Amino acid sequence: MRVRLLGPVTADVDLGPVKQQAVLAMLALRLNQPVPRDEIIDGVWGEAVPPTAANLVATYVARLRRLLEPGRARRTAGTVLVSTPAGYSLRLPSSSVDVSVFEDRLARCDFTGALALWRGTPLEGVPGPFAAAQRRRLTDLHLTALEQRVSAGLSRDEDWTSELTRLVAAHPYRERLRALLMTALHQRGQWAEALAVFEDAKCTLATDLGVSPGPELHRAYRRTLAAPDLARHYVAPVQDADRVLRPGRDPGRRFGSYHEAMTWLEHRRHAIVDAGVASDDPTVAASLATSLRAFMHRRGYWDDLRKLAAAAAARDDDHASAQGLLELGGVDYLRGRLVQADAQVSHSLTLFRMLGDTSGTARALNNLSMIRADRGMHASATELADAHMGLCVSLADRSVALDNLALIAVRRGRFDDAVRLCTESLDIHRSVGSSVLASFALHLLGVAHAGLGDRARGEACLRRSIRLARLGGNRYREKVASASLAQLRRADSAPLDEIHLGLAPPREAAGSAMPR
Repeated sequence: MRVRLLGPVTADVDLGPVKQQAVLAMLALRLNQPVPRDEIIDGVWGEAVPPTAANLVATYVARLRRLLEPGRARRTAGTVLVSTPAGYSLRLPSSSVDVSVFEDRLARCDFTGALALWRGTPLEGVPGPFAAAQRRRLTDLHLTALEQRVSAGLSRDEDWTSELTRLVAAHPYRERLRALLMTALHQRGQWAEALAVFEDAKCTLATDLGVSPGPELHRAYRRTLAAPDLARHYVAPVQDADRVLRPGRDPGRRFGSYHEAMTWLEHRRHAIVDAGVASDDPTVAASLATSLRAFMHRRGYWDDLRKLAAAAAARDDDHASAQGLLELGGVDYLRGRLVQADAQVSHSLTLFRMLGDTSGTARALNNLSMIRADRGMHASATELADAHMGLCVSLADRSVALDNLALIAVRRGRFDDAVRLCTESLDIHRSVGSSVLASFALHLLGVAHAGLGDRARGEACLRRSIRLARLGGNRYREKVASASLAQLRRADSAPLDEIHLGLAPPREAAGSAMPR
């Protein structure tokens, strides 16, 4: 006689109704041990025990005896399903019940043999709390056997990515499966996909369970980060995303929309930063910091940008150091550390000029002009901004220079000049379709109109600035434009003060031209 529980409950005979199968399952899973009648009742019916439960158990046992021992004479004691003072006991060799064989093979690390016994959901369709608990236990053992089998296969370089992807989707909280999937992807050079598995695990575990990934997932994450070409793998798609985020440049190849690029960066931000910092290639951290600047500023991820920029600045490579110092200066500027920002950007400007890097020189001139303006060094700021304008080639770069000159004009109270410069900048934004970047120009224009006494027009420009920033997911710009609008409304009919509605030298979230 064989009893099979690793799927629908079956035996060499028809076992009858499901509650009768539930009784047999309890006895088979406690093979050769007495099971008290009360335990059977609780295991089959749980809280919903009918008054006739004891009689039903006796009936099911009598029927099972006839099925399991068809040649037994009436009124003689059973030898397979026996009654004892302690309860009922199913007496069969352990090899007769597939669960016993399964557990024995697991104990002997015969995972392939154990998995061969699996026929589907264990105790399928069997009711009662005992069956439900056993289903969970056996499913967990099955997954453990699968994990061991897969681990052995990966050590032989077998491809398990498809099967593991299916298993992870079915068991999203099973961290070992995710770690194995990361390993399988890593072995095939799919490092970005492996890191995406980790990011998804981190999000799912935090959102659904309120926990962080465990040690095994973190080990798989660190192994993937150590892949020699991982960081370089990210450079091209990050550059493409940056092109979409900054209209007027050549369009990226991978992303069809601004939202698609922002979402891709959001999901991979931690992995990209960690890979860039860990890379031995001196150019990678610098390239990633430069290409992620717009995204990091719009989302307010300044600590992440600082990590990459610091890694680049520390490299024994003048170009990487120049780029890293420039981005470090930008972060310090946004946090109100103007003296440090000035020193870092000045150093980067010297390096870019020494290297003959016109594009880097232009960016450094632009940023340094803003820092000097915020330090009250308006003559120096204007001189630097004019030098930056002279190096601008594209319309998009010219619009940045115009915005920065407009900001200096606002700082100096020259609101007519600011209106003229902003109007020219907005014309360029419209021509190149850069509505996201137009948010800053509208912010400046609103402040300039308010400074000229036209508060209604100023409020209208600020509302448009907020709307465009929100549309583009630019949290930073939305925040500072909203602060300016609130200040304008509070000021009511009072004269504008030297703060110029949120465009004062930055503290932690004041306005600036740098976060494009």
